[in-house]
Amino acid sequence: LAFGSGVTVWTVARSGGTPRRVTDGPDDRAPSLSPDGRSIAFLRAGDPGWNLVVRRNGRETVVAQQVWGSPSWSPKGRWIAVRGANGEVELARPGGGALRILARGGGSLFSAGTAWSPDGRRIAYENLDGLRVVGLSGGAPRLLVRGQTDGIAWSRNGIAYGTTTSIGYVTPGGRVRALVRFAVGEAE
Repeated sequence: LAFGSGVTVWTVARSGGTPRRVTDGPDDRAPSLSPDGRSIAFLRAGDPGWNLVVRRNGRETVVAQQVWGSPSWSPKGRWIAVRGANGEVELARPGGGALRILARGGGSLFSAGTAWSPDGRRIAYENLDGLRVVGLSGGAPRLLVRGQTDGIAWSRNGIAYGTTTSIGYVTPGGRVRALVRFAVGEAE
């Protein structure tokens, strides 16, 4: 398992044990373990903005600059989705190279999530106007849920998301249902 604590990234065996610090900062956050468990993608404070760093075998490589939002590995580990400086959904290769813009901006620092479909063919992402999905092959993103969301996770059959008043679920076809409702501030 990989996790952030303070300004560093740590790992611990899933069976437990003593955590091991794997970065020294100065400001590292949002670690994401690769599907094979051998690499960690994370954000490091840069100048300007955040850098996407991949750590593998004790070596760190900056694979993208001026990104934000938690990095998200594709199911087969070939791509890492991040958000660009203007809210774009961008794809980075774990070894570096040119970024591929999958969808144009519209995000904010408060709506920066991305989540891959289990088959790796689509990415759900949070935008200022709501929850959208775009195919890995590109094309026009599709708005599935209108309004700001906070946190997304893709399951085999759809996408779970949070709002200030509910936890909902939407299918890729656009069928929305609330799973839990609560008052503003009740679930913080």
